[in-house]
Amino acid sequence: MSELLDYIVYMTYDLHGQWDAGNKWATPGCPTGNCLRSHVNRTETMNTLVMITKAGVPANKVLVGVSSYGRSFQMSDPSCTGPDCFYTGDRLTSYARKGRCTDTAGYMSNAEIGEIGGRYWLDAESNSRIMVDGDLWVAYMDDSLKESRTRMYKRYNMGGTIDWAVDLVKFHDPPNIFPPNINLPLTWAAVKSNVRWGESTTCDTEKRTGTWVDKQCTEDAVVYNTRMTAKDRWDALDCKSGWEDIIKRWKTCDRDRPGGVAFDEEISSYLHAPPKPCAAQNTPNDGLDAKTGACAYELWNELVQIHTIIKDYYGALESAGTSLRFQKDTFIETFAPKPEDDSKIFELFLTLMPIPLTAAVPRFFGTALKSMKYFSGVTGGDRKAAWEAGTITLVGTASSIAKEALASASKAREEIAFNDIFDRIITAWKEQVDRLLVKVFDGKDHSIDLLTNLVSDGKMIGGMSDRPANDYNADYTKNWQDIKYIERAFHALAIPAAWAANRPTPFILDFKDDSKTNEQDGCVIDATPYFEERANKYNAGWRCIDKRSYILAGVDDTPKTCRQGTSLCVPPKNYFKILKGIEDLQEPGTAKWGHVTVNDLIIGAVNTFKMHYGRNVMNPASSLDKINNSKEKTIERLQNVASQDIRIAGFQHIPICSPREAKANLMRGRAAYGNSHNWPCNP
Repeated sequence: MSELLDYIVYMTYDLHGQWDAGNKWATPGCPTGNCLRSHVNRTETMNTLVMITKAGVPANKVLVGVSSYGRSFQMSDPSCTGPDCFYTGDRLTSYARKGRCTDTAGYMSNAEIGEIGGRYWLDAESNSRIMVDGDLWVAYMDDSLKESRTRMYKRYNMGGTIDWAVDLVKFHDPPNIFPPNINLPLTWAAVKSNVRWGESTTCDTEKRTGTWVDKQCTEDAVVYNTRMTAKDRWDALDCKSGWEDIIKRWKTCDRDRPGGVAFDEEISSYLHAPPKPCAAQNTPNDGLDAKTGACAYELWNELVQIHTIIKDYYGALESAGTSLRFQKDTFIETFAPKPEDDSKIFELFLTLMPIPLTAAVPRFFGTALKSMKYFSGVTGGDRKAAWEAGTITLVGTASSIAKEALASASKAREEIAFNDIFDRIITAWKEQVDRLLVKVFDGKDHSIDLLTNLVSDGKMIGGMSDRPANDYNADYTKNWQDIKYIERAFHALAIPAAWAANRPTPFILDFKDDSKTNEQDGCVIDATPYFEERANKYNAGWRCIDKRSYILAGVDDTPKTCRQGTSLCVPPKNYFKILKGIEDLQEPGTAKWGHVTVNDLIIGAVNTFKMHYGRNVMNPASSLDKINNSKEKTIERLQNVASQDIRIAGFQHIPICSPREAKANLMRGRAAYGNSHNWPCNP
């Protein structure tokens, strides 16, 4: 047989055990068989190795067995522990104490032996470790003994050793389902129960942390809720532990379970979907896995509040859409009476698509959060940081959805009629808000982090105002005038895009090299060589900003040209055009266009130009990336809430260049220039 096998596992353990009782041949010098002998006796082990090698098996094919368990006996006389002493029971029955894990009389793992704490010694005659505790006697091998045996077998050129069994060496803690700083592991009994029931192995439905389940509706934080701040109520009801228990239950029990429930359903079930008032908690009939505390109703109400804020925003978009539809004909007549470029219509659609989850979101959610009682006081220190963190988290989530929607629409590139733009864009906006709601409550790690940020410390619950700030207003919808801001953001982007579809294409002339400045006049330029109209016409688009002149103007794709070789041809001088409807955008603006002005468009475009380090980057997604990756930019947006700022960098995209640069590209012609959206400027 040895010629056909690569190796032979030789089980040189269990040389003695309870089964020896009554067998006079089993134990030399013990006619009754029930003497205390080691199951890993070295002398007897060597005798077995001699037998197999003399039978012709090469020594290097023999893997010698070592053990990580001991054979145990109940001693007849606890004071007699030597090899001539006796144990109780017969060959089928052992009265030895059982281990808590192996649960078998006569057999005990090294892990169990180590935790008993009896008397231990090395028996030189048998070369075995012995442990005695009361009437319990165990012979076994510890790590050092296994190492010495391995060295000995190596000297005899044996093939190696095999350990039965490594899972018996020490106890292993169940997986810890809590954060590293909280050590509340499951029991193995719970893990095994979960396996039997098809649950996640880490699920513990009965585990509750903190004191929140002991809180009842008679607590002061419930009864006198208007006399305590939101933060104090949150702490008094130990809502932090309640929220952590919800997340633990979701992550360890239900999130990855096939056919499991949705995250919001999980929370509803866990908290028993409490109504707004506090309901009775923990009746005598409640099982351990159903216990909650008084904070349950506030945790649920916080999530309802978040849902309500997003729902209100959805309603604001619907109302804004209705208002914009009424202005559709007037808008088209003013800024794009005869669209010439169908491809620009789709670009207009893409330009408008991100508005609700980029331009408007910081304002809406920032103000909505600020309306909560938690932020009713002067938002300084930690409160200000918490407000910024909560809003930034929401803004980041919303922006990611806007970017995904923009990429998806760009890839589809479907045909859109100009008259359908308004209907299509409002539908796209509402779809994005639907996606935002799904993402906020989808139960993935990002969702959990976002919700934890928003509900922690009682940000969304009621309470006493904390040193009310002068600008605090609990009615965030009125405070924001949300519909008007959506319309303002819409028009700020729609007007330049409509110009591009109608021609001439809008751009901004930068007269940095042509300006003459002095303390009295500010900016003085002469732009008449570039326009057909007189200064009183093109000045509608002229602004002097920081002693630097800019003109918002338009350019046709193809200029007048001369045939080569014609001596009578005079090179064209009239390069740039006055944009249609620009007279409606003079300061302070008109309500029907959201009070958008030439100043807004120029300053916004210049800020975007500077954000990209003096480059014309017309891709809104690139600007979104820059803003999303910059906490400072997002906070800047929050700080501009009061001014309804549409001038912030990354919002407006209109190309900027000098008259000479625009003239040079115009003379080359659009065909030679290419399809860049920077026309007529260089990137």
